Amino acid sequence: MDESNKNFISIYSGEMIALIHTGGIDLRSTHARLMKIKFGTIKASKIVDYPHHNLKLHITSNGTLIKKNQDLVKALSHIIVDWSISIDAATEETYAQVRGGNWDDLLAGLEIISASPIANKMFKMCIQKKNFHEIEQF
Repeated sequence: MDESNKNFISIYSGEMIALIHTGGIDLRSTHARLMKIKFGTIKASKIVDYPHHNLKLHITSNGTLIKKNQDLVKALSHIIVDWSISIDAATEETYAQVRGGNWDDLLAGLEIISASPIANKMFKMCIQKKNFHEIEQF
């Protein structure tokens, strides 16, 4: 863990939002970014062993890295309060045009999220010229 993140878990006692992206995870309070964690720099055990009971994660993601990081997701599942997944398409073809991501990675991530006991799950579609025709399918 880099020096700037070293003592974070032991001092922060507020609610956090985790933004998962290709570069890692941004941990934010409701007001500002608290830190950026590159994948592999923080151990889930540091969060699992966090002594306070008010630490909650709101996960915002495009869903494509959930499968790759499923061990971390499982270890943190007791503090995840909701998922917000931006998909923006109902078909693989439109997803490739709008998102440019890997459809199979998305589906694998959605399977893990669907199996999660967390009740609050939101799947989002930002309406655009390239995807408006899939609104009903979505």
